[in-house]
Amino acid sequence: MTIIDMLKARVRGKGLRIVFPEGGDARLRPVMDTLIRENLARPVLLFNGCEVLENAGKFPVGVTCLAVDNPALAQQWAADFREQNQRVSEARLLRGFPNPLHAGAIMLGAGGAEAMVAGLVAPTEEVIRTAFTYLGLNDGLKAPSSLFLMRIPGFAGSEGEAVIFADCGVQPAPDSAALAQIALTTAQTATDLLGWEPRVAFLSFSTDGSARHDKVDLVRDAVRLAQAEAPEMKIDGEFQLDTAIVPEVAARKLSRPSEVAGRANILIFPDLDAGNIAYKAVQRFALADAYGPFLQGFRHSVSDLSRGSTSEDILGVALMALARAEGQMRRASQPCGG
Repeated sequence: MTIIDMLKARVRGKGLRIVFPEGGDARLRPVMDTLIRENLARPVLLFNGCEVLENAGKFPVGVTCLAVDNPALAQQWAADFREQNQRVSEARLLRGFPNPLHAGAIMLGAGGAEAMVAGLVAPTEEVIRTAFTYLGLNDGLKAPSSLFLMRIPGFAGSEGEAVIFADCGVQPAPDSAALAQIALTTAQTATDLLGWEPRVAFLSFSTDGSARHDKVDLVRDAVRLAQAEAPEMKIDGEFQLDTAIVPEVAARKLSRPSEVAGRANILIFPDLDAGNIAYKAVQRFALADAYGPFLQGFRHSVSDLSRGSTSEDILGVALMALARAEGQMRRASQPCGG
């Protein structure tokens, strides 16, 4: 079963709603066809003014098309949002709603959808700023981060051809505390998204103290912080990449037992330079599928797209956003300790 098939199986028939603020983008049409035909979601497309009339007939039955420059609609969603939380004023909500990106975040925060995917037109910075304004971060987080779900043809890892890279799109130079939070957030996302048992490896040019440098110390401190915060989780490092994912190499380079070395399914890069270069190198040289950047850390399931995304890319990220929302809902419904 491919990653896409697995994600489809997680969300099919659940009736989850997903908002696309950039409804006029033609790349969304085949995505809507797939979501409706395969009973994967109830999509909501947002438009400016007369765009809704021009586009509504181009989508299958089951896709909701809304114009955001409707004062009555803005009043309704502002009121619904305020019932959920008071962190944004009514005036701010009404002022923002005519912008489709803001309207999508308001609807998500008001409980009108389970997920949102944007970024076909809006840059990543704007998507993040909007999500931060209306949705906020999970408790204890100071900044969002991102991950890429990679499918690498021929890779025989602990999850087959799949592995997660983080952070490859948001935080340029995290300190040790931020790097630890990226790792813990990514582990939770992996569980919500894929049902994985996380095995988190912090990457470096050093393996277990084989090199001395301030950058190595930063990663080692992050490992200690993450392990202290989540002692039940499989977290280890600092590892070179081959130590993290190749059992034979881990056996040679590591002189102690590890539940992660050689079997990592989550790779935490020390900074955005390393993460961004790595995912693009694997994508281009190994012809890998790179689904993301998938935003994480927000209270609701919202994610970004590259402005160069294909329809296939959009579908993959939309399925991830839906699967993460489903996982969050399932986790929230479990009794404490469940």
